[in-house]
Formats: sequence, structure tokens, C-alpha cells
Amino acid sequence: EPTKEPTKDPTKEPTKEPTKEPTKEPTKEPTKEPTKEPTKTPTPTPTKTPTPTPSKTTEKPKPPVSNGQWGLGTGVSRGSAAGGAKAIEEAKKHIGKPYIWGGNGPEGFDCSGLTSISWRKGGVNLPRTSRDQYKQVLKVRLSDMRPGDLVFWGDGAASNDANKITHVAIYLGGNQIIEASRPGVPLRITGMRYDSRLMPYGGRP
Repeated sequence: EPTKEPTKDPTKEPTKEPTKEPTKEPTKEPTKEPTKEPTKTPTPTPTKTPTPTPSKTTEKPKPPVSNGQWGLGTGVSRGSAAGGAKAIEEAKKHIGKPYIWGGNGPEGFDCSGLTSISWRKGGVNLPRTSRDQYKQVLKVRLSDMRPGDLVFWGDGAASNDANKITHVAIYLGGNQIIEASRPGVPLRITGMRYDSRLMPYGGRP
């Protein structure tokens, strides 16, 4: 009698209860809840934040092309719009005269000789060479030039190097300039040249 009762009772009852209950409850709850929440929250946050940031960075580098010691806004302007008109009036008096290297007039001029004598009538004394003129004048955007401003060309246009300037002319407005260009070509009015040698800024005496 004592041997039959303990063998039947412990084997049947504990095996049925632990196997059925723990397997059903933990598998249903953790699989459904964590999969729904993390997929919704991380996807909208990374897609919204990176899109506005690149658009802001592309707008910033537009204004100055190259800065440095001869960048936009450097230099001094002592003249006026009326002075620019007087400089143009003086320069036009010498149209047709020959280009002379180092010429200051009145028989002939080189490029900086013409700008110097013209702006002297406009009330501003400019240095003798085109390089020193660029260093002195106020640097303005080419799109902001007014009649009488100076435009420059040189081998260092890409780097805005004033020490490599080779030519200067007076801007007349309407995409025209007056210049003493080179030997064999008389002083003339011609179209503005927007080429690779054009310095990034105009100059306001």
C-alpha cells in the first residue's frame, strides 16, 4: 500500500502544469508589442532632419568668389557717381590715340595711364600701375558696377591675385568699356569681356 500511492501522484501532476502555462503566455506578449513600436518611431525622424540641412549649406557659398587681402569690400572708394561720369568724359576725349607702353598722354596711353588721367578729372588720384590700382580701389561685385568703375584682367583671376593683373579698363555701363588695349590698337570703346582672365571684382576709385 505505501509504495503504490507516491509513484502515481508526483509524476502526473507536476509535468502537466509547468509545460503548458509558461509557453503560451511569454511568446504572445513580447513578439507583438516591441515589433510595432520601434518600426514607427525611428523611420520618420531620420528622414525629416537631413533634408533641410543640405539645402542651407548650398545657399551660403554664393556671395564671394574669392576673398583674401583683395577680397570683396577691401580697398577704399573716394570718388562718386558724378566723378565716374567725369572720368568717362575725359577718357572719351582720347579715343583713337595710339597705345604707348608707359604712356601717360597726351600723345598716347597704356591701359593704366588712361585710367589714371581719366579719374584725375573725376577727383581721385590712382596709382600708376593696374596692379596697384586694383589693390587701392574698393572691390565691388561685377554685377554691382556703375559707370566709371574699373575692370581688371590678369593671369591670377581664379585666385584673385592682384600681383598678376595685366590690364585695366573703365566700365561705361551697358556691358561696354573704354580701354587702351595693346600696341597697334588705338584707344577704343568695345564690349565687356567676361572671360577666364577677368578678375572676380570690379574696382570703385
